[in-house]
Amino acid sequence: MWEAIKLFNGIRSVSVAEKTGIVTLSIEWTDPAIASEWANKLVDYINSESRVREITSAQSNLSYLQSQVDSTTSIEMRRLLFNLIEGETRRIMLANSRDEFSFRIIDPAVVPQDRARPKRAIISIVGLFGGIALGVFIVLFMNAVRDEDVRPRPVA
Repeated sequence: MWEAIKLFNGIRSVSVAEKTGIVTLSIEWTDPAIASEWANKLVDYINSESRVREITSAQSNLSYLQSQVDSTTSIEMRRLLFNLIEGETRRIMLANSRDEFSFRIIDPAVVPQDRARPKRAIISIVGLFGGIALGVFIVLFMNAVRDEDVRPRPVA
């Protein structure tokens, strides 16, 4: 499982714009259609998980506040507790009513028109110049070896 997490962390990148606070999620994979599907599903999962956590927390708070209301006789304390119960009920209502709970999707992931990698033009140019450099090196090396064999040796 740890290897899968390391692999996923290698293909996923998350960045946050400092000025606007916009979170950008990108996934690079060999199949761009799968990558866009994963990105959209990941955001949906984060939103649903955040919603469930918020509802669970608010329901736990509600049950505690309700028990405090039942055990309190002071009018002022009961009024305060009812205000807190109203706030927790509002949290549950907002969590249930919004699909995009934690993250609002501004631009959903789509299949890109152009490939991100590999950059075939750059690979071709580097290969061409690398081949030329290797060829020149081999010719110079072979020429130096041949010149060494051809030189006459002094006779004693």
